Amino acid sequence: CVFASRGNVTRNAALRQSLKEADQEFELKFGFMRKHTMNVEAKGSREDPCLQACDYFLWALQRHFEKDQSGYIEMLWQKVGEVVDLDSLHNGRRGTIYGPRNLLFVKPSDESA
Repeated sequence: CVFASRGNVTRNAALRQSLKEADQEFELKFGFMRKHTMNVEAKGSREDPCLQACDYFLWALQRHFEKDQSGYIEMLWQKVGEVVDLDSLHNGRRGTIYGPRNLLFVKPSDESA
């Protein structure tokens, strides 16, 4: 598992702890654990092409939500499986999922129209 480092602070321990807690929650919910170990490593996005791609996708989402510029994410949308907005509340549940059936381009204010 590679994640983007930001600044001089590494967050490896915090990420490992979060993954451990997620594993425990998964085991409680489903009754089994994954079979493979996960190695956690922080890298700068310039060091890893996959992180560069993730940064671009996230930048495109930021432009959509903060600047109402959807052109970038619209070009990428066919390559996206789903986007989970953990900051949103929808029907009393946290985490709106956008995907082929719930399009990102329909803003919550548009849904009631």
